[in-house]
Amino acid sequence: FSVAPKELHLKSAQKSRKFVEERSKLPIWKHKEILINTIKENNHCIVVSSTGSGKTTQLPQFIYESRLLSGGMVAITQPRRVAAISVAQRVAEELDQGPVGLGPVGYCVRFEDCSDPRLTRLRYMTDGMLLREAALDPLLSRYDFVILDEAHERSLNTDVLFGVVLRAAEKRAQLRTAWLQQSRGANTFLSISHPSAEKKPPNPFKVSLLHLFDWLFSHYH
Repeated sequence: FSVAPKELHLKSAQKSRKFVEERSKLPIWKHKEILINTIKENNHCIVVSSTGSGKTTQLPQFIYESRLLSGGMVAITQPRRVAAISVAQRVAEELDQGPVGLGPVGYCVRFEDCSDPRLTRLRYMTDGMLLREAALDPLLSRYDFVILDEAHERSLNTDVLFGVVLRAAEKRAQLRTAWLQQSRGANTFLSISHPSAEKKPPNPFKVSLLHLFDWLFSHYH
């Protein structure tokens, strides 16, 4: 069984169109040009938006597609291992320039590094892994951008990274940073870091929070 090259190309084109359509429906897409210009003009910014706006998957792609990198990578931190892997897989599908680790998208979590310095440009990683890397390379010299996602969670790793990244940026003028977070806790980061920009795309989906015990109770009683 084989598929003709023309058929493969058609399927690939259809898949690419599907992802472009899905990306364009995300609220952050409407702010694409504003965000790109803001990043070009400022070294530090905070993006504040609700869950589901697309900031985690789209902002790194905006940076990559706009050719804002000068040979380095974008580090995008996630507080959890599963999130780092799943988001990297999704972004690799959307870019459609090769599978995770064999194209511009990779990830790095504890005991697993699926990235290649020669190919990877968007590197999703847990905050703990970036901290380990900073211990050996305080200037984070492999990166042009560092994006700290879910900054509002204020975990120990996130708070330490906040200082580590800012210190690296002070010594490396070309290192740019961005904090992605929900609205809560934004004022804390604004008062500490004095970033130059803050953007707030709206939330496209209704998000409900339900504790596990409540869910079990409603389904089994």
